[in-house]
Amino acid sequence: MRGTELPDGVYWSRPLLRPLQPLQVLASRQTFMAISDDPQDESSLSALLEQVEHVPLAVNLLANLAQVEPCDSLLRRWDAEKTTMLQRADGTTKLTSLDVSISISIQSPRVQAEPAALELLSLLSVLKHGPLDTDLVVMTSDTRRSSLAAALPVLLRTALCQRMPTGRLHVLAPIRQFMLKNYQLSEALARPFHTHYFSLADLLLKERGLIDLSVPFLLAEMDDIIAAARHALQTGYEPRSSINGALAIGRLYVTDAVGSPDVLFDALRIAQAQGFHDLHAKCLDLWAGLVMAGAVPGDSLELWHQARMLFEKIGDVDGVIDMTLQSVKLLPLPAALASCEQIRPLVQSHTSRSSKFLPRFVRDLGYLYQRAGRSRDALDCFHNLIAIERQLPTDPRATAFAMYRIADIESDIGHFIRSHSPTSRAHRSSAQRSFAAPSC
Repeated sequence: MRGTELPDGVYWSRPLLRPLQPLQVLASRQTFMAISDDPQDESSLSALLEQVEHVPLAVNLLANLAQVEPCDSLLRRWDAEKTTMLQRADGTTKLTSLDVSISISIQSPRVQAEPAALELLSLLSVLKHGPLDTDLVVMTSDTRRSSLAAALPVLLRTALCQRMPTGRLHVLAPIRQFMLKNYQLSEALARPFHTHYFSLADLLLKERGLIDLSVPFLLAEMDDIIAAARHALQTGYEPRSSINGALAIGRLYVTDAVGSPDVLFDALRIAQAQGFHDLHAKCLDLWAGLVMAGAVPGDSLELWHQARMLFEKIGDVDGVIDMTLQSVKLLPLPAALASCEQIRPLVQSHTSRSSKFLPRFVRDLGYLYQRAGRSRDALDCFHNLIAIERQLPTDPRATAFAMYRIADIESDIGHFIRSHSPTSRAHRSSAQRSFAAPSC
């Protein structure tokens, strides 16, 4: 059993030695190689040691296994078995089994005497980096806050968690995996915990233009949001809330390239299994966006087609229009025009209830007409777009786009002389001012 508190009644030399910490990366690698005595693939070895966060006993036990098994195989075993694989000989003592070593700390009188200690450790073990003390206040309910606060010193003294230089309350990876496998987070703790992290994901998505998500603190926070979402999806906590949380994470990856898109596929699987057609379609749409961004493999056109079919099934007109307009980006020109013409009545009939897609539809249709050489139809669309934006202003860039396209078309159909006409010059000048203006 490790701990951070010195026994009473012993005169210790000064300065006091720090409690045993994880090894530095180089020392961890040297220790592993000294025990395994077998050259290993560098990338697999680094990944393996990171999985156990360079904890000395875990490094020792992994190195013993590596004497007869390569690191890539050990990595696959770790994904399936976690800490149960880390043992040697009979695996019945704290030096030959990581699970035994962790269990000794968990079953110590000090931990067992504090009923909330294991609950708090279960909560902290979900997160990769861990919360600040102030986060514990907002991620726990009023009725449990005081008991969990009293349990924290117990976990710190028994080294089951540690306070990092950043102020985060961190649980080392082997202990996290042991707790996740052997101790379930109670419903009373799970609800405010997941609500906090899903709300945080929504907030970051909403305010992403005002904050720099690349700073280390927010990157760590993003890792913890992903860990909370993955835990919620894997444990079946409130499926709809969990899927929406995963969608927010995926959108942040598309817009700001932070976090990871992997959690989306757990959400997609659950949405499909639960028959949540709306969320299933949104997952497919986001997957298509990730494909377009080059983040994951897939067929964007097919994914948008599947999403549209799901939206049609539940009568979601906004979804049908959105997926059609997404698809036209990839369709051949004749097929793209046919798709837009097909949903034109739908857009027009739906405008009285929701006008958010009308400017986008008119803009895209006008651009397709221009590409097809239907200049008069294109001009009608772009003039309509300007009129729509005057009545329902949504984005000054749409007006600028329309003005620029009108000037471009007039230049083409009127040749050189018309391109210098007052109308053409006015459109180009207005477009330049609109593009220069900040987006509202």
